[in-house]
Amino acid sequence: MKSSSSARSSSTSSLSPAILTLLAVCLLAPIAEEILFRGYLQTLFAHSIGRVLSVILTALLFSLYHVDVASFFPLFFTGIIFGIFREAFKSVWAASALHMFMNTLFSLFF
Repeated sequence: MKSSSSARSSSTSSLSPAILTLLAVCLLAPIAEEILFRGYLQTLFAHSIGRVLSVILTALLFSLYHVDVASFFPLFFTGIIFGIFREAFKSVWAASALHMFMNTLFSLFF
């Protein structure tokens, strides 16, 4: 028979990968992706092709980056929304917050 501390330890260790995955998907990935796509690429493209086209091109690259044919169009339109947030709020953190919120909703409910 296991002691209560041993049982607690095994249940905690089995939850750790799930919690780490949730943190990576809901916190770290959105921040990294928004810094790359909206913070760097969208800003870079805006200087050469304009703000509207930079939002569209960045959304296209964002959807291609995820390498999921079935989700291409939803990711493309989501990328456009993130790009609009970036432009409207003049901050990559607004897009990051929305991205974190959306990833959390999808992780918990789908």
